[in-house]
Amino acid sequence: MYISKLSIRNYRNFKNVLLKFEKGVNTIIGENGSGKTNLFHALRILIDESMPRNIRFYESDFCRALGSWYGHWIVIQIEFAELDSSEEAQAIAMHKVGSADELDKTTGTYTIYFRPRLDIRRSLFELSEDPTKTTDKLEEILGKISLNDYEVVYTGRGNGNFSNEATYEEFVGNFDEIMFPNPDEEQTDIWNKNVWYYNTK
Repeated sequence: MYISKLSIRNYRNFKNVLLKFEKGVNTIIGENGSGKTNLFHALRILIDESMPRNIRFYESDFCRALGSWYGHWIVIQIEFAELDSSEEAQAIAMHKVGSADELDKTTGTYTIYFRPRLDIRRSLFELSEDPTKTTDKLEEILGKISLNDYEVVYTGRGNGNFSNEATYEEFVGNFDEIMFPNPDEEQTDIWNKNVWYYNTK
């Protein structure tokens, strides 16, 4: 088993990056301040057992390139290849490939989402359905959000590629167009069965 991909969305100095790794030794090269330490910290959040599962994120953890972080998600995902038959490996396995009935049991993902709680996401969806929606109304909702309105979610076996802009807009929303998805209709192939929630309070 080895890490074949690392996707980081809106975390520290990474607004959207997808790194692919080969089996064996891989080297990360960059100038000082380019984000090497942040990249390895993102990896540690998911695979370092000494890191707390109820990890706290802070405003400074959101990428500055977002401008305003309110309502946006931090998403860190690693993909594993050549999984073995161990229980731990199979917990993140079984990716859909091709037809709905076809599964790849040798690859899998493990993802952490730092996202607004359900009530906030419902408010954003309801606004997007309102024919009188305005930027001011959006800012009114976003302006009331604090970090206590966020939750930490871990998932395994999901297929969501949040480095893809269309996927991010589909499941997080389009802030410019004030279009947000219905959080009560989350697709199970994105989140799958293995979902663990942690309070940020």
